[in-house]
Amino acid sequence: MTPAECRLLRRLGADAVGMSTVGEATAARHLGLRVLGLSLITNMAAGGGASDDEEEEEAERVGPEVATPNEHAAVLEAAEGAAVLIRDLLVALAPLLANRDAPPKGAGP
Repeated sequence: MTPAECRLLRRLGADAVGMSTVGEATAARHLGLRVLGLSLITNMAAGGGASDDEEEEEAERVGPEVATPNEHAAVLEAAEGAAVLIRDLLVALAPLLANRDAPPKGAGP
């Protein structure tokens, strides 16, 4: 996502943007699958913190932003740090989701 796209989405009211969640969920529903979407925000998008004027000045000065290996490493570190929390969430949700369509206890054969 480019800095300009991030600015546009922020002006339209977006707080976060998933890079593939919607597409993957749409494809799964097309196949008839039930979907539970979870997204983990691991980094600020390009141009994510400064004011609009500051971002525009910076974009004009440096041109298009390209992720550096250090930025990629930081994203991986954030994801690894959250892995335990995500695992715990899924372990807690699994029984609830598995029994969602089961008949209530004591309800006939």
